[in-house]
Amino acid sequence: MNKYLILITFVATGVAFFANAQLFEAITSVTLEVYPESPDPGAEVRAKLTTFSFDLDKSNIRWFLGMRLLSEGEGKKEIVFNAGPVGSVDKLSASITTPEGGKIEKNIEVRSSQIDLLVESKSFIPPWYRGSALISPQSDVKVTAIPNFISGGILLNPSSLNFSWSLEGEKVPETSGIGKQSFSFKAARGAGAIQTVSVKAESRDGLIVKTAETSFETHNPEILFYERKPLEGTIFVETISAKIIPSGSNLEIEAVPLFMNISTFRDLNFQWNFNNKIVEADADQPSVFTIKSNSGEKGEAIIKLMISNLRNVLEEVRASFIVYAE
Repeated sequence: MNKYLILITFVATGVAFFANAQLFEAITSVTLEVYPESPDPGAEVRAKLTTFSFDLDKSNIRWFLGMRLLSEGEGKKEIVFNAGPVGSVDKLSASITTPEGGKIEKNIEVRSSQIDLLVESKSFIPPWYRGSALISPQSDVKVTAIPNFISGGILLNPSSLNFSWSLEGEKVPETSGIGKQSFSFKAARGAGAIQTVSVKAESRDGLIVKTAETSFETHNPEILFYERKPLEGTIFVETISAKIIPSGSNLEIEAVPLFMNISTFRDLNFQWNFNNKIVEADADQPSVFTIKSNSGEKGEAIIKLMISNLRNVLEEVRASFIVYAE
């Protein structure tokens, strides 16, 4: 073969190899990122292209979600779209034509998933109380992750997922692992403290990864006062802060503590106070206090109550109400 032909062929091959190498470098240097990586169903998702190999602002970019064209234009390096229903897998594609005429395509899968966090406090509430127990200082708290991960049309069992728990940004390895969807701990000591718990859940194949976070505030325990009537029992539909009674009548009050760290009333000490005089609580019904008004007697009385936890000397709650006899 003619040596000039060999040289031309070699040069041409070298040029082609160099061009292909440049294209390969451009392709590998382009990054396609989405946020959030595992969005909630229907949530807004942001996608962005970045590279230092060529000018994206002068490139023509076409965005596809599956086969559907979302957007097209020069310098269109960012896009916003909505995730599909839970368990859906959306293929997001970016078709790039560089200023030099090169063709590059980047793809990423967007999997929608969901985690709900259920926060429970073990602080005391009576059986008839319709609300949930508030978190009081040093109460036992349990956070449970309820993941909604669907793969291949099948809802994944939480026992197959890997959970990683964090409290106040600090990982808690001893409560993390496969199937550990609940995290228990003691709340902060002071009222008004705000704590944050987060969890990261991941499927065994690593295709579904989701984080969730919740914050809550600690509240002081409370005392609610209710009237008791001989034939009707305790009237729980209305609390008492002040009460007017006819002169010569009696008033029976029941005190109900809320959100204290107890499991039974036997752990409590009730200390009643009538017009700044301590009154011994009834041994059988320490939460009940009876006010007796003499006939013709008028005026007001302040009833105070302090409830303390016999198992925790630092936990006590105080409240008061006023009675007017007329």
